[in-house]
Amino acid sequence: MEGFKDLNNFLVVKPIVLPIDGKSYTFPGQIPARLWLQLQELQAIGSAVAAGVEYDPDKEVLSDMDQSNMMLELMGDSYKAMLDDGVTSTQLQVVFRTLFAWHTNSPEYARMIWEEVGETPAPNRATRRSRPKKKAGQTGKSPVRGSRGGSKGPKSQVSESPGEAS
Repeated sequence: MEGFKDLNNFLVVKPIVLPIDGKSYTFPGQIPARLWLQLQELQAIGSAVAAGVEYDPDKEVLSDMDQSNMMLELMGDSYKAMLDDGVTSTQLQVVFRTLFAWHTNSPEYARMIWEEVGETPAPNRATRRSRPKKKAGQTGKSPVRGSRGGSKGPKSQVSESPGEAS
């Protein structure tokens, strides 16, 4: 029986590309195993706490220095480029959470994290005005019947206001 082929001869891991303010930042698609294991441990702690397992809030899970080093490794050269470009702290956090999700879960979960950060902005005025106009009475919707549910309270008599004749 023949031995296995060298994994690096056929394992292709593409980089992760995330756009911010019209610029695309490229992040490493693979990370060192040591970092991946640290991310897995953090995820396990988070999952346990979310499931109701008691955890000492005074116990430090990740020091500020460790988090900074982790971000540097996760983001590679794009970390400095983003800081130089003036990304906000919120944008940096979203990138971190997205990369964390990519490496601990899946690209699909990472995309969900990335896209559910905020609400989609409403179409701008030019977009709204470029849409075809509908003619009066042409909504494209079928008529809606009035509500047939709800509660029916006792009918009350309506009194006439003073000065009105019956």
